[in-house]
Amino acid sequence: MKSGTNQFHGSGYDYLVNEDFNAGEPFTNNGNGQLIRPKTRRNDFGGTLGGPVWIPKVYNGRDRPPGRL
Repeated sequence: MKSGTNQFHGSGYDYLVNEDFNAGEPFTNNGNGQLIRPKTRRNDFGGTLGGPVWIPKVYNGRDRPPGRL
């Protein structure tokens, strides 16, 4: 987390789960000589954005003097 800046900043992420990444269940056979893999599919993505708060005619969060909240 970055605070106390006059610039906007952010990050992004993607969390992917798929049965192709999993190991097969031991002592199983899918008929083709391969191990059975349980079906697990999940794709979560998102991001963050941060920067100074600015509300017109009410509050300007840029260039604050040090020690002031």
